[in-house]
Amino acid sequence: EQEYKEYTSSKEWKIRCNQALERADYKCEVCGFSKYTVKLSVHHLTYERFGHELPEDLLVVCKKCHDKEDVKRAKETEKRNYKKLQDARFEGWARKVYGDDWMLYYDEDVIYAEFEAWLDTIYD
Repeated sequence: EQEYKEYTSSKEWKIRCNQALERADYKCEVCGFSKYTVKLSVHHLTYERFGHELPEDLLVVCKKCHDKEDVKRAKETEKRNYKKLQDARFEGWARKVYGDDWMLYYDEDVIYAEFEAWLDTIYD
């Protein structure tokens, strides 16, 4: 959190924000309201390149749209994290059942179907 505060107070961030605002013609990129009717901010669509954002990583938004985008990003992050967890579970299960080099000898789709069937037995 300290790193975030320091960066968003930096000259580099202010330059990126101004570039994003100019690109968006000083309008919310979601609802279209202009800087004359609402306060605008710059929203991170992703934090993958935090501190080295690309223009497409940033979205100019008003407060109402910013709040909605924060919820959307949180849901997407939750889905991504769940997928990583599920992939790790599958990998661990496959190694336990078929050995460390299972992927050299078995079709991943077939093994994944077995994994899903096994999950069904656990959660029923």
